[in-house]
Amino acid sequence: MTLGAVIIENSVSEEFNVKSVIKSSYPKSFKISRGLVHKITQFFMQSGSKLNEVLELTYGDKLVLVYSQEIDSDQSNEIIAIILSPMEVPNKIKFIDLIKNNIDNLYKQDKQERFSNFETFARLFFSESTSKKLLFIGFPSAGKTSIKKSIFDKEDPKSLLENSVGPTRGLVHFIYSWFNASVGIVDSSGQEFDSYVMDGNEEQIRAFEGSDIIIYVFDVINWKEESEKVIDNLKKIISTKNAISPPNSKIYAFCHKIDLLSDPDRKSIIKVKEILERDLNIKATFSSIQPELIHTLFRSMELILKDTRKRR
Repeated sequence: MTLGAVIIENSVSEEFNVKSVIKSSYPKSFKISRGLVHKITQFFMQSGSKLNEVLELTYGDKLVLVYSQEIDSDQSNEIIAIILSPMEVPNKIKFIDLIKNNIDNLYKQDKQERFSNFETFARLFFSESTSKKLLFIGFPSAGKTSIKKSIFDKEDPKSLLENSVGPTRGLVHFIYSWFNASVGIVDSSGQEFDSYVMDGNEEQIRAFEGSDIIIYVFDVINWKEESEKVIDNLKKIISTKNAISPPNSKIYAFCHKIDLLSDPDRKSIIKVKEILERDLNIKATFSSIQPELIHTLFRSMELILKDTRKRR
């Protein structure tokens, strides 16, 4: 999906220092790092200050489409940047044409109108997208990667159980076709959970930026032994999601590995769903990749699919 769009105003001081200020952004929740603002400005200057052209800047796994226009005679200019997620890169020609075909209407407005009405222009890059970004996040060894492999890679659950999956390191990206949508999956390291919910951390932005669906995974042992930490982690995820992810993004909780439950545990673990939905307004489901219980995982993903379709 398109992650965000911004207008950056650049002005040159008497000391020939360039000052870059973000004048408008869309969505309102979109946060662009100062590092990326600096990168965009430097890229434009090093490109030979090509005005009225759409340039392409690679930034990590993202693609930034950069358009600049001079706004007065004192070497000030505006840069419009459209930041695309990895799954939208193959569609870049469509977005370049959208810029070229609509930029004149934007610049028929005066400066304040442009900044105030930027949302109308920016929405062009969001409205037709059916792609989604899904973030798996949670405890180490809770089963995030096995869930991803079962659902999206269609690997045999029995094989996954017999051959344990190694821990994920950092953020690992995948792109799939899921029903009628392109889905970008981000599988995150459970060992690095704290860095993903730490304010101002670049990893936090990479994980949550543009995430439409956030699946928090913990297993029944995590709940049995560390229920307070499960809830505290979810509160941190909610806070981060509200600050960085799209406004209509949604969090789900998977209480995984229910096959590990003994009969005495079943009554206590059932309270998970009630507590998370009542206290945090998070839809919680129980899941397992055990062959006789794999239907629980597919049912959980079906719930998400239905919710996603409702929010289109």
